[in-house]
Amino acid sequence: MSVLLAPLDMRPVYIGAGIALIINSFFVVLQVLGYDPIAQAVPPAGIFMNKGAGAEITAMVMVGCSGSFLVVRAAPFLLGAVPLFAPPISRAPLVALGLVCLLTFWRHYRFLGLIAAILLVGLLVGLVLMPGRAVHGGLRIGLWTSAVFELSWFGHGLGGFFHRFPWFEYAHNDLLQVLFELGVPGALLFVAFFGYCLWRGPLVERAVLVVFLVEGLFGFPLYTPATAFVAALAAGSIIRARCELRGCDSAGKRVCDASAQSLSGSASCDRALHFGR
Repeated sequence: MSVLLAPLDMRPVYIGAGIALIINSFFVVLQVLGYDPIAQAVPPAGIFMNKGAGAEITAMVMVGCSGSFLVVRAAPFLLGAVPLFAPPISRAPLVALGLVCLLTFWRHYRFLGLIAAILLVGLLVGLVLMPGRAVHGGLRIGLWTSAVFELSWFGHGLGGFFHRFPWFEYAHNDLLQVLFELGVPGALLFVAFFGYCLWRGPLVERAVLVVFLVEGLFGFPLYTPATAFVAALAAGSIIRARCELRGCDSAGKRVCDASAQSLSGSASCDRALHFGR
């Protein structure tokens, strides 16, 4: 439903989510300072139950805000990035942000892209070698191995992963969990849908989906309401924008007909051309 209701212009969504994340960061700071009025599973999570969930949506919204506004205008929303760096550090959102920066720089400035690639590798090594994280990573690998050995062609049904591994609840890998529960047909549809969205369309929304998918390799943003909602809106916005692109030719010239010269039609064509394919 969120995909169908997605707006062409996602900036109001990013603004609203950015304001909410600033409020969340305020509570994170209070919790770091010792004031913890909200019960949480993995603190400091602010108004979220799990710090990882707060960091995941933060990374997605920060990419949306930074890509949709000038840096000066987006700066206030960067205050919402506190959950990304409050200990314990959530690794997947930082890796996702690093990958988006790498792709952005590589698209425009190859030298800066090379530097970003080196820094991303250093970030990965540093996060892997963080004290106490090796044990946590070993548990994930053990879970993934067990789940892989129990895969079937048509899956175990929705909720099957929790039934089989109740102490983990989620696979901490969205694609693996979709494959486990819905089998090969469900996994192919999952990959096909996001592949279609990433193929071309507004660059900012595609970057948001890249963050979502990278986080899904190590977490469960597909099963977290906030991240899944923003990802669905971004995907829907991409699909709508690509429909509007039919009014613009491959050379990037405006060929919108008279019926598309309304404010929304003109804005959507401009936006599609601005962000490229």
